[in-house]
Amino acid sequence: MLPKSSFIVFIFFLCPHILSQWEFRYPDFPSDYINDLIFINENKGFFVNNGGSILISTNSGNSWKIAAHFQRNVFSKIKFLDEKTGYAVSPHSVIGDTVQFVVTNDGGLNWNSLNINMSVAIDFLPLSNTDFLKSNRVSFAWLNFAIERYNISSGNWQPVYDIPRFWDGHMWVAYGDIIQFQQLSGRILSLGSSHLAKNAGIISDSVSFFLQSIDNGFTWDTLWCGLPYMAYTFHFTNDSVGWLGLEYNKLYKTTNGGISWFEQYSEQFSDNHIQSIHSIDNDHIFAVSQNGKVIYSNDGGNNWQFSQVEDLNSSISKICFLNQNNGFIAGNDLWRTTNGGASWSRVSNSLKGIFWKIDFADENHGMAIGEHIYRTTDGGYSWNIAKAGSFQFSGIDMLDNLNTWVVGYDSIYRTNDAGNSWSAFKINDNIQYIRGIKFLDYNTAVLYEVIENLNDTTYNYVTTDGGVSWKRYPITNQQHITSYFKVKFTDRSHLWFVNQQGVWLSRDTAKTWEFNPMMFGSFDSAFDFADSLYGWFAVSDGQQETMKFTSDGGNFWETVNKPYSNQSMDLLILGKDYNDSYVILAAGYGGTLFKFNEGGSLGVIETTFTQNALFSFASFLAGDRLHVWVAGEGMTLLHSTFLITDIKNYSVDKDFSYHLAQNYPNPFNTSTIINFTIPSVMSTEWRNLKVQLKVYDILGNEVATLVDGFKDAGYHSVEFNAAGLSSGVYFYKLQAGDFSDTKKMLLLK
Repeated sequence: MLPKSSFIVFIFFLCPHILSQWEFRYPDFPSDYINDLIFINENKGFFVNNGGSILISTNSGNSWKIAAHFQRNVFSKIKFLDEKTGYAVSPHSVIGDTVQFVVTNDGGLNWNSLNINMSVAIDFLPLSNTDFLKSNRVSFAWLNFAIERYNISSGNWQPVYDIPRFWDGHMWVAYGDIIQFQQLSGRILSLGSSHLAKNAGIISDSVSFFLQSIDNGFTWDTLWCGLPYMAYTFHFTNDSVGWLGLEYNKLYKTTNGGISWFEQYSEQFSDNHIQSIHSIDNDHIFAVSQNGKVIYSNDGGNNWQFSQVEDLNSSISKICFLNQNNGFIAGNDLWRTTNGGASWSRVSNSLKGIFWKIDFADENHGMAIGEHIYRTTDGGYSWNIAKAGSFQFSGIDMLDNLNTWVVGYDSIYRTNDAGNSWSAFKINDNIQYIRGIKFLDYNTAVLYEVIENLNDTTYNYVTTDGGVSWKRYPITNQQHITSYFKVKFTDRSHLWFVNQQGVWLSRDTAKTWEFNPMMFGSFDSAFDFADSLYGWFAVSDGQQETMKFTSDGGNFWETVNKPYSNQSMDLLILGKDYNDSYVILAAGYGGTLFKFNEGGSLGVIETTFTQNALFSFASFLAGDRLHVWVAGEGMTLLHSTFLITDIKNYSVDKDFSYHLAQNYPNPFNTSTIINFTIPSVMSTEWRNLKVQLKVYDILGNEVATLVDGFKDAGYHSVEFNAAGLSSGVYFYKLQAGDFSDTKKMLLLK
C-alpha cells in the first residue's frame, strides 16, 4: 500500500482530456442559493441556483440531480411553455461568458444556450417558441426600457413599456421596476413597484401597480395603482382571484381580476415582507416571508395559520405547492411539507457546514474539518460528524485510516481508532492559536504558525517522538509573520511554506528558515512543490492574480495566466502528462478550479458545479488510479480519478520508516489491532519485503503468527484475535528485513 500523500513525479495520462471528468460527490445537491423553483406536473420539477446548475426531480421532489450546468453563471428564473419546452435565464453572467438564456425541448433532460440578451432581466415570460417578454432592471440604467419584447425573426428586443424617471441631483433614476409577469387567459399581468421614488420622497402613495396587456405584450395599460407599500410578488389562482404580497407581510386579495384589492392579512410592525405566494385553488393560499415565516389559509383567506422554516439563517426565494398537502420552499436550502404547510423539513440528507480542510488515508477513508470533524468511509459520498465542535478547527493530517491528528485554536486532538474516540491535550496554556499540523512520518511532525498570548513572535512546534513531546522554534527574529495555511515536505531536508511575504524553506524540520522574498507581488495561500526545486504559486499584484512556477528553487520564475482573476486557496501538482509537461490544479473562491500545463500560456476552467469557494485538495494513489478530491463551502466535495500509465520516479512527503505501533485497544478483551509500516518505495526500490509478525506469551512460546510473507512498502493493519487464550501479558514481534521490534500488550477477559 502506498503512502497517502505520495507524489508521483512522472505521471503519464492515458487521455489528455481526462482532467475534465469531475464528479459532484457531496452534498446530495449543490448548496448554492436556489433562486427559482417550478413543477410542471406532480412528478417533475426543476430549480435553478447561483452556481449555474439546473436540477431536475422526477419523483415529486424526493430527490434531485443536475440536469445541466453552466459554470460561472447565476440562474435566476426558470419557466416552461409546456411539458417539453422550458427556459432558464442567467442575467448576471460575468464578462466573457455568453450564456444568458438556455432552452430545453425534451422536458428538461438537455439544455442549450440561446443567443438572446438577458443581461439585466428581472423576470421573463415565454409567449411561444419565438416570442418572449422580459422586464429590465432600469433603476439606475438610462438605456434600458422597463419591458421589452423579443421575436426570433427580428433578433432584437423591442421596447414596449417604460417607467417614469426623476432627477436625484446626479442622474435620472427610474421610479422603480417591473418585478414579475403572469400569463392568464387572453391577457398578461405585470407587477411594478415605484420603491425608489417612494424612498426619494417623490411619491407617497400608489407605490404598487399592475399593468395589463391584451395583445400579447405589444402594448400595456395600467390595470390598478394604489397602496403606499412596496410590492414583492403576486400570484393569480385563476382569471379572477389573485393574491399580492407586500412589505409588513401584507397580503391583499382580488376577486375581479386585479381591478380592485382588499387587505386579508397584515403585520403592522413587521420589518419583513412577503417573498413568494402560491395558491392552488380559491381556498388554499400559501405565502412565505423572506426569513421563512409561512402564512397559509385553507378557507380563502378568512382564517390564517402559521409555521416557520426551522433554520435561523433561512433566506427564501420561492414557495411552490403540488397539491393541498405537498409543497416546497426554496432559498438557501430546500424544504418540503407533507401536511399542508404545518411543518417543514429539509429535503437534503446531507450535513450543512463547510469543509475547510480535507485529507484521505486511502480511496475510501477521509476526514475533514470545519465547525466539526467529519469522516467518510465511502470516498466522500456520505459523511458523519466524528467529533462535534463549537469553533472552526484549523488543521488536519491523516496518517492512515485509524490515526488522525487535528488542531483547533489552542488544542490538539488525536484519534487512533478511525474517529470513534478522541483524546485532546494542550502543549502549554500560553498557546492562543495553532494554524495546522503536518507529519513527515509517524514520529516527526510540525505544528505550524503557533501564536502565543502576549507574544508577537510566530512559532512552530516540532515533535520527533510521535507527539509525546514538543519543542518550540521561532520562525525568524522578525516579530510579524503573515499567515500561511499550508506546509509541504518534499523530503526530510525540505519543508516549505509561502505567505504574502515570500517563500520559506527549512532544511532542518522547522528549526531554522531560509527566506526568498516575493519581488513581483504577494503570494496567496495556494502553492505546491513537486521536489526541492520545482514549485507552483498563486501570486497577486493587488489587481490581478497569476500563476508562477520555478524549476530552480525560486531563483527564476515563469508566469502562466489565468482565464480570469480569482483568489486561489489551494494548489496541487498532479505530475506530468503524456507530453512530459507538469499538470497543475488550482482551486479558490467562486467555485474556481483551473488546470494548468507547463509550457502553456493560459489556464483552463474546470467544471465544479458550484460557485461556492473551494479551499483544499486531497489525493491518494491506489493501483494505477490517482484519486483527487477538492472541497469547500457548503460542504462541497468534488472527485476525479486519473489513470497512471507509467511511473519513472517517486518521492513522498511522508518519508515512512520502519515502525511498529502500540496495539489498540490495550488492554484488550479478545481482539486488538496492530499497525506497522515498512519503508517507502524509494528505500526499497520497489522491492517487497519478507515480513513476520508473531505473538508470544510471557514464557516466550509462540501463540500466533499474524503475518508471514512479502508485503508492499507502506502502512499495514492486522487484527489479533485472542479467543482461546487466557488473560495475561503477551508480546508481539515484527521482523522485516534487518528490522526487528517487540512490544507488550495485556489481555483482560
